[in-house]
Amino acid sequence: MSSLDGMKPRAAYGTVKEKLIAFEKIPEVKNWLDGSDLKPSTREYYAQRLFQFLREEEPKQFIKRALQNPRTVAIEIKGKVAEAAAKHGPSSAFHMRASVKSFLEYYETGVHIVGKLKVRRRWQKPYLSWQDAERIIAKCRQPYESVFRFMLWAGLGSDEVLEINSSPAIQADIEKQLKGSKDHVIIDLEPRKQTLTRYFTAVPKQYLPKFPVHTLDYRIRGNKLITRQVLEDRFRKAARQVGLYQPGMGPHTLRSVFTSQCAMAGVRESVCEFMKGHGAGDKYGYSREVLNEEYVVKELRKLWEPATVSKEEVDRLKSEMDELRKGKGFNEEDVRRMVEQYLAKR
Repeated sequence: MSSLDGMKPRAAYGTVKEKLIAFEKIPEVKNWLDGSDLKPSTREYYAQRLFQFLREEEPKQFIKRALQNPRTVAIEIKGKVAEAAAKHGPSSAFHMRASVKSFLEYYETGVHIVGKLKVRRRWQKPYLSWQDAERIIAKCRQPYESVFRFMLWAGLGSDEVLEINSSPAIQADIEKQLKGSKDHVIIDLEPRKQTLTRYFTAVPKQYLPKFPVHTLDYRIRGNKLITRQVLEDRFRKAARQVGLYQPGMGPHTLRSVFTSQCAMAGVRESVCEFMKGHGAGDKYGYSREVLNEEYVVKELRKLWEPATVSKEEVDRLKSEMDELRKGKGFNEEDVRRMVEQYLAKR
């Protein structure tokens, strides 16, 4: 009996979205998605890639073939993945391979998918300055503008934003902190690295969007929790409108902007990496200073509160430089040393 008994055949659905919805309701697919402990964003993406891989074949039939002829199916997978890499790009093929592997492992088929698929970008990683990032964000409508500004100042990716947006417990904790006296909020998230037992982000209150965030309400559609695809589409549309779009650009580019700005502001690399969910920049897990909230906030204030120099301080520095000119002269090393001594006194 077909897995779609009582439902229209997959080919009868008019749109890709309708086909995907029907595909996720198939018992074999639903059991896999529910039982594999996948993150919401990964779940949606894996279902889409498995759907593309199977085409019109029923998942039940695919599992049966994999149990009967694992070697033949493994060769078939390799060929289809290579075809997807040529047609859609290495990145899509990489995730297709991962979804099929996860599906077959869940049903213990014994199919061994060996070999590595090299993912090579067809473009250079886009560079975006903080000012240009703000231009793109300002072009977006609410609530997307506030979400992207939050991502920029917190160094978070779409996965972290979606985690916050789908968790009433996290949202309740944020609301509680907003009523407090501190000028920032600490948001606890699921650890991204096994080397650390805790992961949190810190962000000034003024850059927090109002959670939960929903898509725009058009009465007949919309007003649903934001998705990764919505964020991607909105960001790229705004980037094109201001003439800054580059291939490969998306909300994830804001993490690169955050990293660059932290470096220029003097924020320690370990704190910057921790904010992005990369642990403490120490693959062995020895670093633990980033688990200290006060230490992390102190470092991030270099980004939040750029150093300002008064007119009197500028005049004093000019006077010292004039004295050096009158003497033996000065070089870049002298200037660097003067600036370091000045900053140490602040």
